[in-house]
Amino acid sequence: MPRVTADMTITLEGGPVFHFVTEGIDAALERARDAAGEKDVSTAGGPWVLNQYLAGAEGVELTPVSSRATPHVTHLVYHRAGA
Repeated sequence: MPRVTADMTITLEGGPVFHFVTEGIDAALERARDAAGEKDVSTAGGPWVLNQYLAGAEGVELTPVSSRATPHVTHLVYHRAGA
């Protein structure tokens, strides 16, 4: 697995494109929203990413929507009020 030390894009054969952004969560969210247009935006990256978004969400109401757990990972889905 490559260590992400700079902006990086990985395109899976026949599948999605993953963009890694190192300028911080605000830049990543802005790039994702620009790319998505009117569509929903999802983020991934583990607990440190979630913690950064939650810490920056002061005054933003996040409602847990669903979760799915395996022995190796837990996926959480939140809805941001007003989004």
